Amino acid sequence: MFRLTPSELRMCEVQGEFFVKSLEFFPNLSSFVFIRRFMKSNLARHLDQTDYFSDCFSLITLADRLSSEFDNDNYGKEKLSIDVLYWIGFVYRYWSYYKKMSSSTIFSIANGNFMADNYFECHTYSNINAVNVLINKTNFKHNASSDLQSQLVLTLSNKN
Repeated sequence: MFRLTPSELRMCEVQGEFFVKSLEFFPNLSSFVFIRRFMKSNLARHLDQTDYFSDCFSLITLADRLSSEFDNDNYGKEKLSIDVLYWIGFVYRYWSYYKKMSSSTIFSIANGNFMADNYFECHTYSNINAVNVLINKTNFKHNASSDLQSQLVLTLSNKN
């Protein structure tokens, strides 16, 4: 049975909290632009490779690191609620630990719109069940024997 370590659980919480704080730290960005930038960032890549929580990961430090990668321009207006943002941030990090996938790979199959659209159905599920439901809805299959870049195979049978 899959279980997060206490430090992995803390990292999920921190990422959820950071997604909520994006409303304050990045007021000129839509929530969806923030999510895309974060999930494809060097910061997310670093967090994917970090297996312990460190006090150096304050929310302000995370915001500064993300800001250094992208312009803080006025891009988009749509804001998600704090509950939806927390859940998306938490579940993305949980998914990364559970399936041993990078943030950018997860985002490529489940972008912010997809996650927000599935919030009401999945937010009351256990984290494992939520990730499994989300994976099933994407029409992708996870292949544990492949490397990260080839872990996902699009099933075209539903597209015919």
